[in-house]
Amino acid sequence: EVYGEDAKLLQTVSTDANGLATVPRNDTTRHLRAALGDDQYVEAFDSQMPTVSLWRFPVRYSWDAQPDELRRVMVFTDRSLYRPGEMVRLKGIIRTQRGNAIEAADAASPRLVIVDPAEKEVFTRDLKLSANGSFDLEFPASKETTGRYGIRLKYQDEITRAEAMGDNDWEAKEKLMANAQFEFEFRVEEFRRNAFEVEQKFADTAAGSTKVGLDLSARYYQGQPVAAGSAHWYSNVEDVNLYPENYRDFLFGNHRTEDWHYWYHYFSYRWDNDSDRQTTTVNGEATLDATGKAAFSVDLPQGDFPTAREVTISTEVTDANNQTLTASTTTTVHPSSVYVGVSRIDKLVRVGDHIPLKVVAVDPDGKPAPAALQLETVLTRQINEQSKTRNEDGATIVRNDAREETVSTSMMALQGEGTFDLAPTGTGLHFLTLKGKDAAGHPFATTTSYYVYGSNEYPWAYEDGMKIKLVAEKKSYKPGETARILVLSPIEGTALVTVERESVLRSFVIPLKADNPV
Repeated sequence: EVYGEDAKLLQTVSTDANGLATVPRNDTTRHLRAALGDDQYVEAFDSQMPTVSLWRFPVRYSWDAQPDELRRVMVFTDRSLYRPGEMVRLKGIIRTQRGNAIEAADAASPRLVIVDPAEKEVFTRDLKLSANGSFDLEFPASKETTGRYGIRLKYQDEITRAEAMGDNDWEAKEKLMANAQFEFEFRVEEFRRNAFEVEQKFADTAAGSTKVGLDLSARYYQGQPVAAGSAHWYSNVEDVNLYPENYRDFLFGNHRTEDWHYWYHYFSYRWDNDSDRQTTTVNGEATLDATGKAAFSVDLPQGDFPTAREVTISTEVTDANNQTLTASTTTTVHPSSVYVGVSRIDKLVRVGDHIPLKVVAVDPDGKPAPAALQLETVLTRQINEQSKTRNEDGATIVRNDAREETVSTSMMALQGEGTFDLAPTGTGLHFLTLKGKDAAGHPFATTTSYYVYGSNEYPWAYEDGMKIKLVAEKKSYKPGETARILVLSPIEGTALVTVERESVLRSFVIPLKADNPV
């Protein structure tokens, strides 16, 4: 039963065979009453109703819906930096986006305002758009004031309408304002043209190196060296995996956790939390010699897992006239002269399955490595043990203590390519590691992970609060395909499932069992 103001009954519905019912929720509803025989439950059914906050879940959602009609404004200048007094030339294009369609600009005429760094208006003009919805103009930059200037395009009638709205209609007000004013910027600064140039390049770095060297030189355009110039360098070292061009369905390197860079490289699939790579930064100083040159090296961090490292070094060189120029160079240092890759599988693994995994060996350029290799294969399983404690507020919390146990180890001879039989005997998150050494003795390794289900054992980690982790069999599906989802729930019982895309498309209930959580 849905009630409004003064306990007025608005609607009555009954649940179906699964105990589900759909009721409307709008500004007039206040309370919801559910009753079965003599048992009843009453809950606030307005903005005070407790709900599950999506911000705690890795689910993409928008704060507000995009309007059906959206104005798109693009403004660009002929340069990004101007001297005081120079002529600023800018052009703009305005379009209307309706759904996925791009249409001509509407008939409204905008006003263009330019403000200086102190927010003082220095130029104003009412624009008349061309038949193509574009405009262009020239504006002399100030001779006295330097800094960042703002270009503001305003639809004043719509701004006035938005400002007249009450605070209770803030969402509609924000949407109207976002469609009525746009801002861009350019800079006006005193500057000198470059008097010299900086060149830097990495010294030849062999696979398995523990440091990288950089050769730096600076020379004036007239030919003289920047003698005794000062240099400040900044290095960024990031752990990376190998993504060979012809091996899209193979995983190389460390894939213990999801490597979203892999999915983006091959499939343009991006996720919000994709910056979990290990990064190390170091900086230092150097002085150029009489020939305008300097050389220095950067030590690479050493870890237990042999991985490729992308090294970026940026250098700032300052000459005797106090002009500073920068240069940046990037290189990749490989852990060995060979990589081993394991075929990716897009399916959930059940206890007792025998899955043949393809194994290949390539060089750092992604070409097949025909040399014979001796690999050690290690299959481990993660086990989570839980213990309940109380926090400072007296609430009961669950702590996960994770450990790994070795399931199997073996040796494998690899001549270019081969096969590994994945045959797990227990449930849980499994890690397969293939490792070895190249001809020079440099170690290499690849680790992949698999979710295995199908027994009464529950080795999964407990999630915080009411969260339950879901693992999809594949990253994407085609229309008509069946999606299989592994539910890592510690609780057996009846689960309510909703399938959503912008709204709830359908809902149903299913029984959850530890031995059949798919």
